[in-house]
Amino acid sequence: MSIKTVALKEKLGHIDSLVIPIVVDESATYKEVVSKMAAQDRGSVIVTRKGAVVGIWTERDLLFKCVLEKVKASTPIGELMTPKPIILREDDTLGKAIEVMHEKGVRNLPLVDAKGKPKAIVTVGRVIRYLADHFPAEVVNLPPVLNQVTSDPEGA
Repeated sequence: MSIKTVALKEKLGHIDSLVIPIVVDESATYKEVVSKMAAQDRGSVIVTRKGAVVGIWTERDLLFKCVLEKVKASTPIGELMTPKPIILREDDTLGKAIEVMHEKGVRNLPLVDAKGKPKAIVTVGRVIRYLADHFPAEVVNLPPVLNQVTSDPEGA
């Protein structure tokens, strides 16, 4: 089995470079959550109800739902979160995470332990760093793509 195949079959629970999540209750205020994100330099939080994951809230939500619409600082994050996020489990593979991110167009996925408690957030950036660490020659030696143009505008 090639090392590339092995990396994609790596269980998410065994990857120690994933982001330790900020976990907030759905009753936490928008202001409290933004303060925690800024203090810990994080781009997302996992929102829970009685310890169970019920949503995720990211920098994109901050920009599109709050800043542009001038949401009150006292608004509960439960009203602003993306509800029912796709949740990964520790025994899911890196390959599955990549597939879900690509198919659903998401950049952050909550990872829960066997009891359903938040353990980490799988982010596109961490996945890229993990793959780059395991395949440095392939990443560094990629040939340039001339006249490369993206089909979507940046930030879309």
